[in-house]
Amino acid sequence: MTWKLTDLNEIVKVKIDQSDMVAILSIREDERLNEEIPLHLMIELLKQQQIIYGIDEQLLSLICKHPLSYSEKQIEIAKGLKPIHGENAKIKWVILEEKERNKPKVVEGDRVDYYSVNTIINVKKGELIAQKIPATKGEEGKTVRGKTIPAKPGKDLSFKIGKNVVLNETKDSIYASVDGQVVIDDKVQVLPIYEVKGDVDFSVGNIDFVGTVIVSGNVLDGFKIHALDDIKIFGYVEGAELISKRGNIEIQQGVIGYQRSTIRAAKSVKALYIMDATVYAGENVHISQSIMRSEIIAGKEVICLGTKGLIVGGQTNAGTKVIASIIGNHLATPTSIEVGINPMLREELRELQEKKRENFQLFDKIEKAIHFINRLQRTMGDLPPNKQSLLTELLNQKSLIEKRMKELDLREKTIEINMNMNDQSSIEVQNVIYPGVKLVIGKQRKFIKDVHKCVKFIFEEGEIVSRQLLP
Repeated sequence: MTWKLTDLNEIVKVKIDQSDMVAILSIREDERLNEEIPLHLMIELLKQQQIIYGIDEQLLSLICKHPLSYSEKQIEIAKGLKPIHGENAKIKWVILEEKERNKPKVVEGDRVDYYSVNTIINVKKGELIAQKIPATKGEEGKTVRGKTIPAKPGKDLSFKIGKNVVLNETKDSIYASVDGQVVIDDKVQVLPIYEVKGDVDFSVGNIDFVGTVIVSGNVLDGFKIHALDDIKIFGYVEGAELISKRGNIEIQQGVIGYQRSTIRAAKSVKALYIMDATVYAGENVHISQSIMRSEIIAGKEVICLGTKGLIVGGQTNAGTKVIASIIGNHLATPTSIEVGINPMLREELRELQEKKRENFQLFDKIEKAIHFINRLQRTMGDLPPNKQSLLTELLNQKSLIEKRMKELDLREKTIEINMNMNDQSSIEVQNVIYPGVKLVIGKQRKFIKDVHKCVKFIFEEGEIVSRQLLP
């Protein structure tokens, strides 16, 4: 038989759902279905129903070839395309992706270091903080009748910026305009000061910050504060480590070090008292009550004056002068006071000499290895490739170490020149100094054997002499 469109209309029905997104084809059983239906007639039938989009042509072709097999079935013959709505603009926090936060560090042996919580988001001036990923327009859809379904475009957003943050020209990236911590709340801002309202304990963790750190409470045993700028503690420091890389450290109470506290400032250190701790200051150390059983190293002055002004036990080194009310005690506790040579240079010299020793040992090992390979070459003639490669590497290492040793020698000579004694160096005692105290001015030593009151020690004519202070 020859199929006509009227024949198809008698036995083929098409229904479209209310959304015009799905077309269902059904074929009533009929003896004519033993004959293949021309594909173009079936397409024409669909067009009559305004079905022009999303037709499953492969399925339609199978139905036309074997119509009887598909009779009395509900067949999804066309399907519309749903629109893909645009995504809203969002912020990519680059600074957060680059820094692991709020996770205790895992140290050797899978042991967790709960002192290191890492809650601060440090940022340097000019560093990228965040980028805006723009909203997308989305992709339109279509019904089976070919009608376009518009997509909803994503919503745009704009950065809400606060202090010390700048936008680029296209306003899709924000950068820090100062060193500090990134704070994200209703606005994005960079603060050059990190404040702890309370103690530095396990709820805070170690602090490593690129600005100034202020703690309203205490710094508890075992914790560390490293700051690029100043550190100010309103309470006390107990068995902790404080390092200011280019600023001052001020501790309103004092330091109880337990022989493990280190306080190091590029500039000056100020505290009420220091007990059983090590203090380094590039400039001055100011203590108002006491320095007890501690090592104090100051590039310029150590001043211990105030309610007590006591220095007893340990070793106090200053580049120019030490001033205190009381030095030592009636028990003759060994106490060392040293001035005249910058102790920071002396410390650098000690470290430099240690590096020289390590480099010399390494140089000696390399020399022996080169000698061994050269002897092997004389025996064998040509060296195997791996030995030749090793020889080349050893010669390069030797050259680098020789260069490094020359640099260390030059720095050592420079330090030794700069370590000449300061002619204005002095040790001033405004109340009393007790026996058991060792004084060092430059390279001269003096052991105190008697009680002296209101006295100043200076270097004069090759020895340490005392001068009475005016009352």
